[in-house]
Amino acid sequence: ENLPTAQTYLEQGIALATAHQSHYLLADLLVLSAACADQRHQPANAKKAREESELLQQLFHLQTYQFNDES
Repeated sequence: ENLPTAQTYLEQGIALATAHQSHYLLADLLVLSAACADQRHQPANAKKAREESELLQQLFHLQTYQFNDES
């Protein structure tokens, strides 16, 4: 399973976006990180990433990546 590798790359991207003050990219990376944490059954990590993304959305009036509900 590639989820641990994906999470590592997402964390590296988050660190890079933070260092370069790229809040729009950071907000999207946090959405993806939350989805990855959900798939890895890590609800606390998913909740934290979602909350951080939502904060950035509110502060900077951003629209972030939305997953299509394929039910």
